[in-house]
Amino acid sequence: MKQKNKPSTSPKVNGSNVVLNSSDKLSKTNNNICNTKCQVKNSPTYSEESELKEKFTPKHKKSIYLSDIYFRIGKEKKSSRVCECGSYLEFAHEVDSDGCIDEHGKLHKAYFCRDRFCPMCSWRRSLKLFANVSQCIPQITKNYKCLFLTLTVPNCTEEDFQKTIDRLMAAWSKMTHNRKWKQVIKGFFRVLEVTRNKDKNSKSYKTLHPHFHIILVVPQSYGKNKDCYFTRDEFLKLWQDSYGDDSITQVDIRVLKPKDTKEITDSSEVLKLESAISETCKYTLKDSDFLDESLPEEEQDNLLSILATGLHHRRLAHFGGVFKEIYNSLGLEDVEDENCDLTHIDETINSGVALLITRYRWGMGCYNFFNKSIEYKKEVI
Repeated sequence: MKQKNKPSTSPKVNGSNVVLNSSDKLSKTNNNICNTKCQVKNSPTYSEESELKEKFTPKHKKSIYLSDIYFRIGKEKKSSRVCECGSYLEFAHEVDSDGCIDEHGKLHKAYFCRDRFCPMCSWRRSLKLFANVSQCIPQITKNYKCLFLTLTVPNCTEEDFQKTIDRLMAAWSKMTHNRKWKQVIKGFFRVLEVTRNKDKNSKSYKTLHPHFHIILVVPQSYGKNKDCYFTRDEFLKLWQDSYGDDSITQVDIRVLKPKDTKEITDSSEVLKLESAISETCKYTLKDSDFLDESLPEEEQDNLLSILATGLHHRRLAHFGGVFKEIYNSLGLEDVEDENCDLTHIDETINSGVALLITRYRWGMGCYNFFNKSIEYKKEVI
């Protein structure tokens, strides 16, 4: 289809503002669209260069490092996919009807391998999870309270990791089928985190520490009577019995609430609560724990193989009850699905009549700009 009124030259960037030359102004043949001004979200601290250098570059370098390990342990196909992850990026900048361009570009297209251990994909997945949970919170807090629970078990050796994960998952299933649990807990969001002790002076050096971080959904009446309340010791006893280990001495349970203690009655208070809960989505398998360059290659390879085997077909993030119902009702993507969109997180491009697309490729240890173009939206073509 023929494009109309396409500017003859590309937009030019002048400092923090990007403006088309007067001869390049977009046509105003469609008044409804052209009279709609986009909200320019300029940030004095943002630049595409810093975004690439500070966020994408470290993750891509770690992905290349992981690719080398996959290659050494005989997983050539995985190695190839992970090595290419994030090697091509496109950012989209809104162009309004006056030819002004939003400086803050949003990731528009990219290749992501979606490997569970890929640092690039893990980062994108955590951002997606953060955004999705944030959308659930306002719905949940209309009728419920939220708690933050951490359940731990003793550290295990690398050799015992798979057995420990099996036992941990079985204990969680047993706990959630407890009669009082089902009576009081109306929903949950559970994340599995695995950390590794890298302190060479510690007695537990090189051991692994799998544990759960959980957001619990409870009734508004929680705590007003003993039948609708778990004390800290009750949570501990229930977890000890479920895991079958009385040596566990710690559980962490906190009420998540706004900064002031008054009842939530306005949107600003809901946002404060949403922010506090969404912080928990940052928990994940940290690449710094298993991509340890201080280890000999043989130990690195062995560690990745152990983690991959132990976490095979395991859900790192899991929803249940009311939390799951709301998550599904909002049509949110499963972040662990192999087809999950890791490019677009929670931002949508709505205003403007065209997009300035800037493109980057990885080469020689950094991202290199190689081309840009204008893409017109269908309404003005």
